Amino acid sequence: MSRIPYLEIAKTLGVSETAIRKRIRKLE
Repeated sequence: MSRIPYLEIAKTLGVSETAIRKRIRKLE
């Protein structure tokens, strides 16, 4: 797993953590 601050990215983009997780899953 990469060390990416999902929470920080979500707050910056204003997206929910679930959306970020779904995007990461697609990338993997």
